[in-house]
Amino acid sequence: MIESGGITYYIDFDALDTVIATDKSLEAQDVTETKTKEYLDDKGKVMSTDVTTRTYPKSKEIDGARYDCIGLMLQVIMNGDAEIDDTLGMDRGLAGMPLNWKIAFNTLKNCGVLKAIEE
Repeated sequence: MIESGGITYYIDFDALDTVIATDKSLEAQDVTETKTKEYLDDKGKVMSTDVTTRTYPKSKEIDGARYDCIGLMLQVIMNGDAEIDDTLGMDRGLAGMPLNWKIAFNTLKNCGVLKAIEE
């Protein structure tokens, strides 16, 4: 395994799934749809009513804005051109990184998408 500053990081896909599908309405579920059709006579009175109910499965959806944002942050930290010099410590090595890399790293770590392996 590759480590940086004595810490090995990995992407937690379960946390990633949680981050991009936070709203309960986005989860997979059964959806029930009811349609009511009324039949009228010449005078506009309701002669009969036909109610149709249909239930079908709805697949899981994701929050597109969060998906794009997390994807961009992952690209920033994984495609970084700068080398982290951690010989004087990880904090000092990270201090030289660009602002976009620091924000992406901190956000992914705070969301639980980027985790450290505890040894």
